[in-house]
Amino acid sequence: MKKLLTLTSLLAIVFLAGCGTKTATTTPSTTTTTASTTQTFDGTGFSIQYPTARTVKENVYGASVMFFSPQLSGDQFRENVGIVTEILPTDMAIADYYTSIKAQLTNMIKDYQELSNEDITIGDVTAKKIVYVGTQSNYKLKWMQVLVIKNKVAYVINYTASAATFDQFSKEADAMVKSFVLK
Repeated sequence: MKKLLTLTSLLAIVFLAGCGTKTATTTPSTTTTTASTTQTFDGTGFSIQYPTARTVKENVYGASVMFFSPQLSGDQFRENVGIVTEILPTDMAIADYYTSIKAQLTNMIKDYQELSNEDITIGDVTAKKIVYVGTQSNYKLKWMQVLVIKNKVAYVINYTASAATFDQFSKEADAMVKSFVLK
């Protein structure tokens, strides 16, 4: 079980910017955010709405899908939202999953500091939302992760940004989390 959770933790720390764009399965939506129109990405076991300005890449950096912010002039780090899925060998409570993830993050991220954690609901399932900061590959980053388990499948929705730009894109990331639907 520990090896499994270590793998999940590693995959859940998706923070690298990629190159090129892979076409994704999307469905136009009339939902709008304050800044842009959204589309729906249909993944295995879930769907999520994302701003059309985001670049979509599937099966990258261990994530099922990643949504990258537009490349801004002078950007050294490209903010992103990624979704990692993992089939668990046994039923696991979200509190136990969170405890295991937190232990791994503490060991893997330099200067790890959890800023908040709270229980939220996705559909009818209890999830855990955590926000933390640390250093990875010489970047001072800030993460928001939402952990949810349904039918022995763990889903990790991960928003990563530089510590300086996290707030700029956090409302957009929160809207994506709120649109996340388990199938």
